[in-house]
Amino acid sequence: MTRVRPLLLATGQWKDLSRFPEWIPPVEPDLAPFLANKGMIGLDLPSVDYLDSKELPARNKLSGFILERLVLDGLDPGLCDLAALPLALEAGDGSPVRTVVKKKG
Repeated sequence: MTRVRPLLLATGQWKDLSRFPEWIPPVEPDLAPFLANKGMIGLDLPSVDYLDSKELPARNKLSGFILERLVLDGLDPGLCDLAALPLALEAGDGSPVRTVVKKKG
């Protein structure tokens, strides 16, 4: 099991989860190395890059784990426990996960 300190980013930009967004704010590629030092990034968007990006500049600079499409509604800022349990997929570079977040305290 890998233990990291996740940094969860609740942007609130994807309001209607029943529809894929037309636009999202990307993670700036220059910020990606700082975020990569955190070990894991989780955000409430379907990508860390623009949706139509072919180069994926932020994703390529994030060396740790990336959790996308998290539902962070109602989670107050502060410390939390997070468990992300991936499916065991062969020959893949990613996997859907079942994620559970619990506020500490």
